[in-house]
Amino acid sequence: MTSVQEMKDELQSLIDRAKSAAEQAEAQSALYAVAVAAQTHRLDLVSVLLAIIAILLAIGGLAGFFEIRYRARIAAQETARSECRTIAADLLNNYVNDELPDKVRRSVELIFQERDGNGGDYGEQDTS
Repeated sequence: MTSVQEMKDELQSLIDRAKSAAEQAEAQSALYAVAVAAQTHRLDLVSVLLAIIAILLAIGGLAGFFEIRYRARIAAQETARSECRTIAADLLNNYVNDELPDKVRRSVELIFQERDGNGGDYGEQDTS
């Protein structure tokens, strides 16, 4: 009878040979699959399909970019218009309340100076 150790060694050698045979078969089948695909023009078809997908994605990306840029530009213009209206209204209100009365008074004084020759006492009168 053979010893247990000899049986273990024999079994291990069988396992190792089976692993190497499986790896060789897998490598050959992968090479064979590539060779068959190349011969039946499946690789060319895959390449063409991938190129078409890439082109469609690029066109979609460009269209999306230009659409987002267009909408952002419109939103910026609307915001700028509304902000400019608010700022202009504030400036006009300040001008009408602060600077316009002084300019009107000066204009009236100039008109009276030209008419009277000496300017009169406009602005110095007691209006109470």
